[in-house]
Amino acid sequence: MEVGNGSEARDEGFKLILVDLQQKLVSAWQEEMAKELPEQSNRTISVTTYQGYFQNYLQANDVDCMVSPANSFGLMDGGLDLAISNFYGGVAKLVPVVRNALIDECCGQQNVGSCLLVDVKELAQSAQQARKVPRYIAHVPTMRVPKLLNPEDDIVYRCTWALLTAVRKHNMQVARNDHRGHERINSVLCSGFGTGAGHFPAHECARQMVLAVKHFAERSWEQDDLQRSSNSGLLTLWEKADKIEDAVCSFVKAADTPSSPNML
Repeated sequence: MEVGNGSEARDEGFKLILVDLQQKLVSAWQEEMAKELPEQSNRTISVTTYQGYFQNYLQANDVDCMVSPANSFGLMDGGLDLAISNFYGGVAKLVPVVRNALIDECCGQQNVGSCLLVDVKELAQSAQQARKVPRYIAHVPTMRVPKLLNPEDDIVYRCTWALLTAVRKHNMQVARNDHRGHERINSVLCSGFGTGAGHFPAHECARQMVLAVKHFAERSWEQDDLQRSSNSGLLTLWEKADKIEDAVCSFVKAADTPSSPNML
């Protein structure tokens, strides 16, 4: 399903693959996509789903970026993060690379709900066999340390938004030759944020992730934001901001069965 209002001249679109083992979450993604992401002619982002192990998907498909729904300290030694570490040769190989990036960029502790793109080219090349191993890891902490997440929080929306905007920024820098030695990210493989150790409700996770994609597709390529300096423009922007806040915070109050760890 493709969505967007982008300029073809900028060509900054990329593909997001939502992958998980549990049918409940994959079905929820698909339901939300059908409701929120109508087909449009100009592509800024395309979204697909896959039910199964991420390792199986990578055996048959080239992917540039793998998302780690991580903790703030880059300690990728449990759950999905452990599976990702093993895919790159083990915790002892991957964690130091991610930790060094965190130390350089955020003094070793990354804010929850932010995204840091980590170049793991050397590990990817050494781990590559009959499959392509993604060159980039998008480190996106859903929690400071492993814990249950508040099902009424907007953490999933914030993580998804951070991921999408970080990839867009990276691609724009590559296009301007500001990111020498780096490559464009054309595809991103992502599981459900918070649905493993955080036990975030599957349907609310799907709703927030797809809503973030919708807002990203609608807003990310706009150049002039309604004459920001004018009073009328500011009032219009506040109206849009309020609509986004209302949409994001329309939490599902009904109890949902906690999700099982995904993609392992």
